[in-house]
Amino acid sequence: MPKDNTVIKSILRNRFFPGIIQIPVAIIFAFITYELFFGPADAHSNFGTALTWVLWWPLIPLIFLSFGRLWCAICPFATVSDYIQKIVGNNRPVPKFLKKYGIWIIDIFFILITWADHVFGIVESPRGSGVMMLIITTGVITAGAFYERRTWCRYLCFLGGVAGNYSRCGALALRATPEKCAKCTTLACYNGGKKAPGCPLFEVPRTMDDSARCNLCGHCVKNCPNDSITISTRIPSKELWFISKPKFEESFLAIIIMGIVFVQNITMLQVWGRGQHMLESLLGTSDPAITFTVTFAVAMAIPVLMLFAASWAG
Repeated sequence: MPKDNTVIKSILRNRFFPGIIQIPVAIIFAFITYELFFGPADAHSNFGTALTWVLWWPLIPLIFLSFGRLWCAICPFATVSDYIQKIVGNNRPVPKFLKKYGIWIIDIFFILITWADHVFGIVESPRGSGVMMLIITTGVITAGAFYERRTWCRYLCFLGGVAGNYSRCGALALRATPEKCAKCTTLACYNGGKKAPGCPLFEVPRTMDDSARCNLCGHCVKNCPNDSITISTRIPSKELWFISKPKFEESFLAIIIMGIVFVQNITMLQVWGRGQHMLESLLGTSDPAITFTVTFAVAMAIPVLMLFAASWAG
């Protein structure tokens, strides 16, 4: 059993966590959204664009690698979802099709957003970034109003899908102690209790064997009557070597990111101009959106085909 980190555990057990961080983060994102819509139209002069794409976006992978999916515990969209549930939440069960195909919806959202950025220039457009924020907020409010817990975060959020993969590489791991859980009859970690709600991402710590859907919100730590939950530090990426039930849809998201990163880099090089001209001649069109879409699709397909080839060879 890994050594329990008492300092981090005491933070998660504190009754003010994660609310004490959620509130200022929500205020900052509200200011960012205001800037995106009403600030300067030039991206280089817009403070909201700078905070979103220059500061926050590059930091996100580092946060995942250092603290796992902790960002999801303090994410302003999750905070909005929790607030909406308290006011108008119907708390309906998650639809079966979301449970079955949610990760594919996440994959599609991620691909569409990345494609739209290159075709329509969302990152370079404060108003475009603002519209994207508004669309996400609408989805969050709708999911929070109709369905239980954080349905959006678990089954629909494109960033949550990426976070799940990164969290397997995180330096923090939350697990339950099997011997203590064997004597438990309340399942307070999942159902919730007087001190905190149940797990927002529908996880049961005693059956959890990876960190993909643990956001370190601390609810299970507060609720567990047997002090079964442990928080340990580990070597980043260690969990990847011990995945017991790999899923193709989760591997698919991880593998297509390789193609997306390739496209994002090659379009910034001089060679892209010559390649684009050759592709235009081949396709018989001068529409940059079409040539990019074809390049984008091919770049994602290649690593997926390589994954299939490696699996077949193995």
